Amino acid sequence: MTSRPGGRGVQDVADLAGQGGGGERLLEEGGVGRQHPVPDDRVVRVLNPDFAGADLFVLAIFAWAEPLFANIYVGLAERALSLTVDRVQKKTSVAMGGRSMAHHPEVQHSIARMVIELDAITAHVDRIADDWTHDHDHGDLWPSKLVSTKYRCVEGAFKIVDTAMDVSGGRGMFRGDELERIYRDTRCGRFHPANSMVVHEVVGKSALGILGETGPRWG
Repeated sequence: MTSRPGGRGVQDVADLAGQGGGGERLLEEGGVGRQHPVPDDRVVRVLNPDFAGADLFVLAIFAWAEPLFANIYVGLAERALSLTVDRVQKKTSVAMGGRSMAHHPEVQHSIARMVIELDAITAHVDRIADDWTHDHDHGDLWPSKLVSTKYRCVEGAFKIVDTAMDVSGGRGMFRGDELERIYRDTRCGRFHPANSMVVHEVVGKSALGILGETGPRWG
């Protein structure tokens, strides 16, 4: 780790579940647990806490982030499907007269479920991104539309990758196998904001018309 007293530091870490081959780096600002007051001249505006302070600027940040996060996991799902199809086409079975596992009815069924799920999550994120780009008026439902897109794509991608692990076979559990890395990376999508608890809160409150109300967040 490189740092200066009271300043920034960069720490190399090698024990993250979904890290790349070269490891990851974390930025520490003046040491863990320290408070860093922001000068008054750097404060652009003061907002209400929680969702009551989520104005259009905050919404725009989510509109930038959530479809991008979603597409990360759509891409992982696409790669998992491609790998699985390639492997079952090359894997043969004595019980099937030496033909490839592509002729096994349950493999066909599993691949079909993966394709159907991938079509669904791809259409979801494409629709919401297109709606935002072309100023579609979802009104107060925009927060719900954005966070649910990311959530739905991550969950759908995990279903696809989990099925890929089943169909591909035991090689997928070994470190160094691409599918094993994809499995870990996709699982980490649930850590990306917004997580499941926040998503269901935002979607539920938006549908009920109470998102951003003042007062206690719950109860």
